[in-house]
Amino acid sequence: MHPDDLGRVVHEVRRFLAAPPGEEAATRIECRIRSGRAKGAVKDPAAGDPALVPAQDTRGDAATGPGAPARADTAADADLDAATGQDITDGAAAGGDDPGWLYVESSVKRYQGGLIFNSRDVTERVRLQAQLQHSASHDPLTDLPNRALFTERVGQALSGRRTGEGRPAVLYVDLDGFKAVNDTAGHQTGDELLVQAARRLREALRAGDTPARLGGDEFAALITGPEDDRGLREQQVREIADRLRAVLSEPYPIAGHEGGEVRVGASVGIAFAEPGVSPGELMRQADLAMYRAKQGGKGRVEVYVPQLRADMVRRTELAGRVWRALDDGEFTLLHQPVVDLSGGRITGVEAQARWRSAQGILFTPAEFLHAAEDTDRSLKLGRWLLEQAVAQAALRYAAGHCVPVTVRLSAGRLLHRDLPPDTIETLLGRHALPPGALLLELTGGDPGIPHAELERRLAALRALGVGICLGGFSGGHGALAALHSLPVDAVKLDRSFVDGLVESTRLHKITRGLLRIAADLGVRTVADGVDRPEQVQALREMGCTQGVGMAFSGPLDEHRLRGSLTRGRFPVPRETPREQVTSTTLPPAPRRSNAETPVPPA
Repeated sequence: MHPDDLGRVVHEVRRFLAAPPGEEAATRIECRIRSGRAKGAVKDPAAGDPALVPAQDTRGDAATGPGAPARADTAADADLDAATGQDITDGAAAGGDDPGWLYVESSVKRYQGGLIFNSRDVTERVRLQAQLQHSASHDPLTDLPNRALFTERVGQALSGRRTGEGRPAVLYVDLDGFKAVNDTAGHQTGDELLVQAARRLREALRAGDTPARLGGDEFAALITGPEDDRGLREQQVREIADRLRAVLSEPYPIAGHEGGEVRVGASVGIAFAEPGVSPGELMRQADLAMYRAKQGGKGRVEVYVPQLRADMVRRTELAGRVWRALDDGEFTLLHQPVVDLSGGRITGVEAQARWRSAQGILFTPAEFLHAAEDTDRSLKLGRWLLEQAVAQAALRYAAGHCVPVTVRLSAGRLLHRDLPPDTIETLLGRHALPPGALLLELTGGDPGIPHAELERRLAALRALGVGICLGGFSGGHGALAALHSLPVDAVKLDRSFVDGLVESTRLHKITRGLLRIAADLGVRTVADGVDRPEQVQALREMGCTQGVGMAFSGPLDEHRLRGSLTRGRFPVPRETPREQVTSTTLPPAPRRSNAETPVPPA
């Protein structure tokens, strides 16, 4: 008999024997006994005798009195332990060499001063029950605990804290770029990636911590442990979160996938349990912190603070209004001129969405784009922007204003299944706009984007005649690698470089180097956020050819834009003597682009 069951069985038999026969004629006992013929021994449960007697391989009814042998049955499946999820001591620990155990149900009746044990093997039933219970509480793909079991474990950790135990913490993990992998590489590749991510999650956690898959590409971990200084405890949990972020962001080898591997990132939110918090509330707090990590640039770890809840309420309300605004036609399109830095000639226009609410408030992208970050809203807004920009550009071409229009499009959106490869060609043909009149500005550096497929899509667009601009160029490894391998016609220098260009000698040198790299590759350069005259001069001296910003013009509606296109150019700011620029202790307040105007309250 299994050592863990022996005490319970002996107690039940003794209790049954001590009960008056008229009150209790029979009882039922379940236990585990060793399988196999004469390979083990069991204790005498009826007499409580510690002596060992050989196990019998007999099935069915059997009469026994005090001291008579218990009955054994046929061999059980060796995998039963795993199926039932019970921690069963192996054969060596039980006193034998056979690790198999049978689950036996015995009906016990009194008979002539002794007992009759009518036993049957219920191993298959127990196995099936265990499998059903396991399936109901575990994710079928990764075999991690699912949301229901994880919530139960969090509740146990919150209610069962003992003296000396620290505050439980919940980590909420989301894989950055996973949807792009699913959409471009297929669900089979996505499933394989999730299985590998689950394995890494298990291995990165400590013994006693609980990993879980909550659904889709969302994972979680329950962190428990001894009570420490509050600061030390938070530091330890933060280190675990950083370790998870790092291991989940390493390349995933995928057999048969082009390139042999897939890359995604990981954003992690942390929430520490406070007195009175419920399991659901603690998990929501960790989710809010994870969302803040994604908002802050992804691939980050954030800790929950109460202010996040107020931010989430406002963001949720704004997201609902954005959705309704798309349906109600409240969005409008403005265009900001792209200007040649040497002579002021207008060389193109950039399409920018604005939201004019029913109350007449003009919302800028500063916040409403964050509210449209979920895939459905983002795709719908992006498609609207592309169609409107092409339609209005075609009307301007027909009126004789032949300047190209730039449309921002993320790499993930370009490769999304809802934007088939021929969509842009069809759109251009419908509005009779020459392909050369459209410049796609590629934004975002999502690690989950399959590089080879992106390169093929861009090459096909270039062959069609559409221009390609690499947006947000900042000199990072990803940007330089993209410039080296992707077929691009232009790069847009990130605003972060332009902002401090005049005041920082170091930034000046870095920017000059980036512009030189672009020039050596034969790629033209556009600077974003050129808001001050001294920036125009510095960029022109370094070889940047074009700029966008308040030094020339903000975003214009169609009427004002056509007026500017009729004039054809903007005044170029006069050169500022270098000593006058460098001697200024504090830079003048910048004229910020309209694209960064704070959103008025609703």
